[in-house]
Amino acid sequence: MTSLGLKSLWARKVRALTTVFAVVLGVAFVAGSYILTDTIFAAFDEIFSESLSGTSVVVSAQNPVEQDNGEVPTIPASLLPRIQQTAGVKEASGAIFTPGGFFNSKGEKIGNKFAPKFISSTLPGQLESLTYVDGHRPRGPTEASIEKATAEGSNLELGEDIELIGEGKARSFKLVGFTQLGSASFGGASIAQVTLPVAQALTHKLGRFDQISVAAAAGVSPSALKRRIKAQMPAGVRVETGKESADRGSEEIRDNLSFLQTFLLVFGFIAVFVGSFLIFNTFSITVAQRISEFGMLRTLGA
Repeated sequence: MTSLGLKSLWARKVRALTTVFAVVLGVAFVAGSYILTDTIFAAFDEIFSESLSGTSVVVSAQNPVEQDNGEVPTIPASLLPRIQQTAGVKEASGAIFTPGGFFNSKGEKIGNKFAPKFISSTLPGQLESLTYVDGHRPRGPTEASIEKATAEGSNLELGEDIELIGEGKARSFKLVGFTQLGSASFGGASIAQVTLPVAQALTHKLGRFDQISVAAAAGVSPSALKRRIKAQMPAGVRVETGKESADRGSEEIRDNLSFLQTFLLVFGFIAVFVGSFLIFNTFSITVAQRISEFGMLRTLGA
């Protein structure tokens, strides 16, 4: 009977293969959707974790109402001296991290066409998360660095002129360094780094910060320092530990990209649904064609 079953299967091998293909395709689509989105979320988790690895506390503005243009509210620079004088603070600095545009000396766009670009300010000491793999960090008002993968993808070299635009007119900078964020990949996103005053001018945020990064002194826990700083902050200011800020950023990314997993799973379930009809029709045709064979086997006692 086993031999007969194998011969019958081989005689209809094309239909058998299409059935297997339908099952594999449907399962692979659903599994691939979960794997892809989980990989994306894991990459963002690593980015947020690496970017705040040297930061104990993050001070930023609360954003109770999400803006249609995606703009993030800022905090006044006048809060920085108050934070620097708080007991347990080793180092604190204001920071800018705002979307912008990058162009080479020929006016051509730099970076992945569909990935975001950010203008970032340099940070002092252990607060700086970017490492310089070539060149040096920007030191003057006409110097800038850029993320290494973006530079390689756009064939940029040190000493070359690039243009950055935030709010207003584009400004020309000399490229003095290539950066990377630990072992994390930005997934196509680009980051150009300039000094803090230049970043504020480019983004029209003079006297304002996107956030204030704080490093705790030895023996002071992030949670204890958070409580001390929070007690001095006015309403509308959010104070978080570095881990809390990274977790919140990751969660916001998951919420914003949740549609992607749903979108992919819809196609996966369509593939499974169509595959089920293919399997049903294949078996129906096979059974119909083998009725006489089944009748003969029944007469033989099968």
